[in-house]
Amino acid sequence: MATFKLMDTPTFNKLVGKIGKTQAALTADIQTAAIHAVAHSLLHGNVMPAQNLYGAMGKSVRKDSLMAYLEKHGAIAWSKLEKKVLYFKRDNVVFDDDYVEMLQGDPWNTAIKQPETVSKYDIDAMFDAFLAKCRKIVKESQANPSLKVVNADLLDTLSSAEAKWFDTKAVREAKADQTVIEAGEAVEAFVAARTAS
Repeated sequence: MATFKLMDTPTFNKLVGKIGKTQAALTADIQTAAIHAVAHSLLHGNVMPAQNLYGAMGKSVRKDSLMAYLEKHGAIAWSKLEKKVLYFKRDNVVFDDDYVEMLQGDPWNTAIKQPETVSKYDIDAMFDAFLAKCRKIVKESQANPSLKVVNADLLDTLSSAEAKWFDTKAVREAKADQTVIEAGEAVEAFVAARTAS
């Protein structure tokens, strides 16, 4: 069995610096490749460079932001159904030096904001957001007959569960408040008894 040997601080800092430089170089290479993928799609109707670039992205790289960049600037659309890049004709773009300059000034990794790191999850807040989204979809489907919602009756069950949760929570908080009130009254009685003697 191998024995773990802790790196000294200078060696560790050197490794971290190397990772930072490698990441910066990778980000710059992806920017260059993304610009060329956009160019191929606009000038030749060829989306294979975009497909290949997207496919080459690892799990730790922000594929969602890359695809948003490609769709925003190129003749490119992502098919969720086919899980591939499709050609999407655009007549409103002139690919010239000004367009290239604009592409260079618009980093691919900012097309979609990177999610914040989360260290605490509030199930109550997440459930509220989920129900709000479901309610909005059901409401939209009532206004738009072409939008079909399956199992909409599940929303009633979830709403009932939410109401029960809030009732239970309110009772628990009321009991906690009552305990604090009773403790306060006991302290006041003790102080009154001490000052009376």
